[in-house]
Amino acid sequence: MRAANFLLVLVMPLLAFKCIDKKMRNNFIEVSNGFSQNVYCVPSFNYPDTTLSFLSKNQILGNDSIYFLPSLGKKELFYIPLCEEATWKRLNPNDTLQIFVFDEKMIKGKSWDYIVKNRMYVKRLSFTFKEIQQNECKIMLNPNCLGKEK
Repeated sequence: MRAANFLLVLVMPLLAFKCIDKKMRNNFIEVSNGFSQNVYCVPSFNYPDTTLSFLSKNQILGNDSIYFLPSLGKKELFYIPLCEEATWKRLNPNDTLQIFVFDEKMIKGKSWDYIVKNRMYVKRLSFTFKEIQQNECKIMLNPNCLGKEK
């Protein structure tokens, strides 16, 4: 009996953390990469500004775990609970999240000035909070959406 109580004391916190972890993960945007190339997905809260002045090549490359998405892979990106309305409103005064998608080879092979001047992103996506919610906090990048502007 005493061993069972001890085991219960050890297991309960683990179960509680698992529930909290699952609830927290539901608040992050999951991005699936349908492209045949590795990409970096970078959020911007500066809509409608598309100048990329808020960003640098070093910030992107120095934060692989936040922005990098391998070819045909998927993961929760940005480490910001953007599926929570309060967080969304605090970060997005214009209710629009932009996501700039950059090809890994372009980021690693060209200067940031060149990339910015020539708008060398694979895609720029824009989402309102309502659209993110309708998509169940999931974004799919695919070859059919190639282009520079949404």
